[in-house]
Amino acid sequence: MEIRTAQTNDKISLDLFINKHIELMQTDSEESNKEAFEHVWYMRPVFFVSNLQTAIRFYVDKLGFIKKWHEADGKGTVCQVDRGGCEIILCQNTTRSSQSRVFLELSRDGVEQLLKEVTERSVPTKKSWWGYDVLQIEDPDGNELLVCLETYETGHEDSFTAKG
Repeated sequence: MEIRTAQTNDKISLDLFINKHIELMQTDSEESNKEAFEHVWYMRPVFFVSNLQTAIRFYVDKLGFIKKWHEADGKGTVCQVDRGGCEIILCQNTTRSSQSRVFLELSRDGVEQLLKEVTERSVPTKKSWWGYDVLQIEDPDGNELLVCLETYETGHEDSFTAKG
């Protein structure tokens, strides 16, 4: 498996990526913390949604994700959507009203592509602040995708708000 680094957009193997991050974190950590980096933790956020089919349409049709799996042969209340290594589990639960947030860091080209897509598909967005400038996208249930704009060139302020 290969991934692209956010800073340089270079392709590197997943093993090399993990090893470099472990090495950096170990040199910056105390001896007691080194043990914590011996194993990779694979995490996926779970977004609770009121209507799974509506959420799937939003992520697939509006944001370009693919549906990777859907329990009960597509009839269940849990599925996963993926795009470029970003994996989100969608879980229909009408009694849970809490929102979730995921933070995405893309290459400059990735941000430009996303801005083009959300504009073409009329996805509402807004420029926000979360430690630095981010593009905020909310799904129909208020779950947020925050896209880092730190590496994106200035002068594109008019691109940050798509009409919805």
